Amino acid sequence: PTHPLLGRRVSQNIPDWRSFIDPQIVPYLADHRVEGEAVVRRASLAEMMLAAGRDGFGAGPPEILHLHLPRPLPLSDR
Repeated sequence: PTHPLLGRRVSQNIPDWRSFIDPQIVPYLADHRVEGEAVVRRASLAEMMLAAGRDGFGAGPPEILHLHLPRPLPLSDR
């Protein structure tokens, strides 16, 4: 994979990657907490987007122009 959390690309024809973001599999993910709840770091989400851009579109460095993440993405224990 191009990024440890991005996972594997599903198809060369479609920009779609699949992965399990699970603190049981990747224990350091549970270290980042907001109000006691384990959440995905926003920097990790941006890194995954940039890796997907490099892998999916090649040609030049990718750029994130606008990124709005209004609330944390929790890592559920379910």
